[in-house]
Amino acid sequence: MGGRRYLISWILMFLFLAGSIPVLSGCDQLGGSDSSKSSDEDDDDEKKKKKKKKKKKKDDDEEGDDGGEKKDEDDGDKQADNDDGGDKPTEVPPAPAPPPTPLPVIDPAPKNVLKGAVYKRIRSTNVEVPVPAGWKEFNKGLYSGFTSPDGKVAIAFTTVTYKGEVAGRIQDVERKLGITNDKITKQTDAQIGPNKLTAHIVDATCNFNNKPGKLAYVIVQQKGGKRTLVLVIYASQDDAQKSDDETAHAAILNLR
Repeated sequence: MGGRRYLISWILMFLFLAGSIPVLSGCDQLGGSDSSKSSDEDDDDEKKKKKKKKKKKKDDDEEGDDGGEKKDEDDGDKQADNDDGGDKPTEVPPAPAPPPTPLPVIDPAPKNVLKGAVYKRIRSTNVEVPVPAGWKEFNKGLYSGFTSPDGKVAIAFTTVTYKGEVAGRIQDVERKLGITNDKITKQTDAQIGPNKLTAHIVDATCNFNNKPGKLAYVIVQQKGGKRTLVLVIYASQDDAQKSDDETAHAAILNLR
């Protein structure tokens, strides 16, 4: 009886174990399948992500290459534009200025007209003027000079530092010498005297001592680059002696 029970117990245990093994195995397979599937899906997702990253990087690289090529093309186009626009025509240098026309030289009057004349230096200059024999010398403030024996012809001298002072100095000397109603007729640039001093000569008509006459202003540049200019004023009445006019002209044209 006891052996039978023992046998039945083993049979039941065997049956129990036999029935439980497939269940456990099935559970293991099911669990294993889910884990494997999950792992495969994770691997697939990871592969997809890597593929996407590689594709994105490839696309970015290609886009970058295209952009670089485009930039290079743009730079090339710009360079081409610059080259096209940068070819400027060669500038022709300006022609050199022509040399200044030499001033005409006015020959000094014959010296025999000035027979017995004495040269005197004009104040504050290195210029000398011949004073004709028998003419009367005078000094009036800034002005010095001489007149013919009858007083109908006069020559006065003064100095100016700048050409802008000439007009004012002329007005002053005209008042002192009795010169009015001056009207310019001619202007000339020339070289005068034995040393060829550069001079600007202004001829005019006027009234001298209330009588019709002739007038001339001569602005003389000194030699040696000195800034001070010599201003010579010549005035003569129309009824003056011709010899006195010739003597006055000779004195001016022989400045040295």
